[in-house]
Amino acid sequence: GLENFGTIIWQLALCFLLAWTLVFLVLIKRITSLDKVVYVTSIFLHLLLVLMLVRGVTLPKASIEIKLYRLLP
Repeated sequence: GLENFGTIIWQLALCFLLAWTLVFLVLIKRITSLDKVVYVTSIFLHLLLVLMLVRGVTLPKASIEIKLYRLLP
């Protein structure tokens, strides 16, 4: 319930702190090469989407599921 939050997972807390520290440093420095970061992350995300599509299509019985999906209205 809401009264029991559990314990702090220190590895996640430290990763969270590191991520926000990096965000803070980027905002302070006002990186001028931000467009390069956008290109890299955009290409990386599209590559991941294509890889997940290929993986999903090559799973066992994927052709049956694709045929069933085509029959939906």
